Amino acid sequence: MIEKSETLKAWAAGIVDGEGTLTIKSSGRDRKYLQMLVAIGNTDGRMIDTVHRNWGGYIHGKTAEYLTTSKAVASRPAYIVWFSDYDEIKSLLIDILPYLKTKQDHALVLLAALLTVGRPEEGMKRRKQGVLELLRPFYEKIEELDFRIHAPESPIQKMLTGKPKRSYS
Repeated sequence: MIEKSETLKAWAAGIVDGEGTLTIKSSGRDRKYLQMLVAIGNTDGRMIDTVHRNWGGYIHGKTAEYLTTSKAVASRPAYIVWFSDYDEIKSLLIDILPYLKTKQDHALVLLAALLTVGRPEEGMKRRKQGVLELLRPFYEKIEELDFRIHAPESPIQKMLTGKPKRSYS
């Protein structure tokens, strides 16, 4: 296990707050499959590589070695590091939780879901009925948090404009 400095943890929390997604997503036929997921996307390959080297996950797109080449930086492609593994999500969230500002509630919901569901057994599918029933309240809470952040009447909208977003309905 890599020992991480408090500075690195705080830096990663800032990256997750600004560029990250902490969610429980539904997919599959009839949206019956629920998966806990943390994703961080950015055009700075060095940033994605640093997160990847310290917390794991897998990089969607190019290899870690390609991310730091001058060609990758010059063309500004977007890279994403995905975390769907129980241990990697837990490790990342525990490390950055004290430093998160905007997504701390999301992180707490994901950690509670991880602890409730527990580590999946070898070959266990998350679509098993018992697991789905356990994850459903956490999925709904994440949706509620997302709506609160993006709602037209959100405190963020009021702060930025001094008034709520106008509705034309």
